[in-house]
Amino acid sequence: YTRWEIHDQVGGALQSFLPTVDGRVVAACLRLDTNPDAPAVILPGTGPGIEGAAARLVAQRVAVPTFLKREVNRWEYVGTFAVKRSSAAPDAIAPHARRSGRRDITRVIEMVEAQT
Repeated sequence: YTRWEIHDQVGGALQSFLPTVDGRVVAACLRLDTNPDAPAVILPGTGPGIEGAAARLVAQRVAVPTFLKREVNRWEYVGTFAVKRSSAAPDAIAPHARRSGRRDITRVIEMVEAQT
């Protein structure tokens, strides 16, 4: 899929990793360089838009279609995933920060594939 095709199906912003419509997260579009354990683990960074979308995903507890970026303009649908648990605790973030090489992680969101 391209981001345009994903947008045509679910809506939301073309560049957001958690596109939203009317205050609800409608998909997860994840890069493996920033989320090496995706789709099982999402690692939101900093910024009001990013942190706000992550908080909405955790709060809504509704499964969303999930896509992984494979290359430029090529996203793979990997299933529908829902939040299992989330933590902003430093000891939860630390191992993911080491593994990903990132210092901007604000929370760890563990996801589980939804039963269809």
